Amino acid sequence: MSTSLIIVLVVAGLLLMVGTAYSIQIMEKNKQEKRRLMFSLRERADNFKTMLESFPQGFLTPDLQVLMCKCLLDILEQLVQVDSSNRSSHNQSISQVTTHLEQLKTNPGSGGYQSLNDPKHIQQVQKMLGNVYNFIVKLRQSNSINEAQANSYATQIRRLTTLSALDAFRIAGQSAIKDNKPRLALHYQTMSIDKMKKENTDGFFSERIAAYEAQLVELNKAIEQSEQVAKQSAIKSNDEWNKFEEQSQQQEQWKKKAIYD
Repeated sequence: MSTSLIIVLVVAGLLLMVGTAYSIQIMEKNKQEKRRLMFSLRERADNFKTMLESFPQGFLTPDLQVLMCKCLLDILEQLVQVDSSNRSSHNQSISQVTTHLEQLKTNPGSGGYQSLNDPKHIQQVQKMLGNVYNFIVKLRQSNSINEAQANSYATQIRRLTTLSALDAFRIAGQSAIKDNKPRLALHYQTMSIDKMKKENTDGFFSERIAAYEAQLVELNKAIEQSEQVAKQSAIKSNDEWNKFEEQSQQQEQWKKKAIYD
């Protein structure tokens, strides 16, 4: 075997080894990227499921519910492709979400706001609304939805956030009344009005603002009347005490006079 042939075979062997190593490296990189994608999709799917299950029934508007269901379906369909070990589970979830989506389309509900009555739940809901808003921003940035759709969804989320904040103020105001702190209740009522006025660019809260302002006037009157009654009572008590002291002094003077006499 000639030297030239040996050199060619060695070079060919080295090239084959390099090519094989490169192919293995590429395959491993693709596997890692697939695993990262799979874990990312799983996390996103879990987040959407948690939010859909954690929001009070009927709290989200029909539009937002449909949007979240469609996004969850898209994620689950991607998982079917990359997460073969759990394909059956993902297909089952797809079936459940599809059924829920069809129910929303045929029976969207009134879309009326459902009031919240637990301060801790309100905090949780507001946090989830923030997550939904951030997701909508990402959808717009990726051109998955157009600007008009993004604005519509964002407006609905801001309204729900404001309404849940009003629930928190209402609960705090009721607690203040219960604790005999009417001025604090008045403060929460004022905060509610200020919050609505800030978010009332389209007139959505106009009627509610008028109702709250009427309640504010009545509450203010009630507080003033209560304080006036308390003031008069205090004056009366003070007068009675002064009268009592005066009588006591007179009796003391009589006693001294009787001793001298």
